Amino acid sequence: MKLYKYTNLSVLEYILTHKKIRFTQAIAFNDPFDVLPILVSPFAPEDIKSMLSSYCSDPTALRQSLNEFANEQFASLPVEFKSLIHSPGALVDFIESALRAKGRTWESVLHQYVNPDKMNESLLIGVIHSLRNNLGILSLTTVPDNLLMWAHYADSHAGVVMEFNGDHAFFSKMLPEFPLSDFEVAYTNKRPVIKIQKNHLTEHALKVELLRALFLTKSIDWAYERELRILRPLAPELMSNTIDSMGHPIYLYNLPSECIRAVTFGCRATNDDILKFRPMCLSHGICVSKAQIDKNHFKLNFVELPN
Repeated sequence: MKLYKYTNLSVLEYILTHKKIRFTQAIAFNDPFDVLPILVSPFAPEDIKSMLSSYCSDPTALRQSLNEFANEQFASLPVEFKSLIHSPGALVDFIESALRAKGRTWESVLHQYVNPDKMNESLLIGVIHSLRNNLGILSLTTVPDNLLMWAHYADSHAGVVMEFNGDHAFFSKMLPEFPLSDFEVAYTNKRPVIKIQKNHLTEHALKVELLRALFLTKSIDWAYERELRILRPLAPELMSNTIDSMGHPIYLYNLPSECIRAVTFGCRATNDDILKFRPMCLSHGICVSKAQIDKNHFKLNFVELPN
């Protein structure tokens, strides 16, 4: 299977030199709707109230959580206040004594001030934030000659299209239970709606459904890209020392050079550009081509350059 990536010459040089390629977190993409589904919490407001009551009925767990909270708050207090309170435990004791004096309990306070709808909203915001920041995406396509993509992603036709061998293990080894065809983006007019379920991560069919809805669903406006995505988890050891133009960290995966089959230079690439990169490509066994404007149609013709 042939896969393609449109990019500029700087990125091409980095990939060829360092044999690394970026997997980008969704929050850094140019589409603000990327990985932004409508999530529905599995918890109804009544469920949250029930959990609060259950939590408050366990004095040991409640006291432990209160002590952890008090420790965090105590550490941030000015020295003069610490000398008055003496210890985090004393802070909890003081609050509890004040509640007893008013005939109140922790449960009544939590039910008064904890809004189940706000808790659900916070939960879903946290899930979305994690998804958009902790999983990397390598955006590829199955079409090398789209005029819009050359203009948008390949430096206005002065960059390149890289051709990859989609059958290489690099493109499947991290999620072997999913064939590559499962990573084709679907285009629609409606944002996906997902109701989180406990078995989403254990049942294969639900995992596929979740992956598709979260990472492989985009607006119909992007259909011309015919995008296919490779997903990878992002870890601190993959982080480079640089950030992108929007301030997001850059995560890099090692890319076996045999993954790259060919590089096609845009119709606006200069001869100097080709002379610079051609030896680098040939040294890795990568074929080199040049895009040329068709004489009669709005299309590009690729002409392979001799070795």
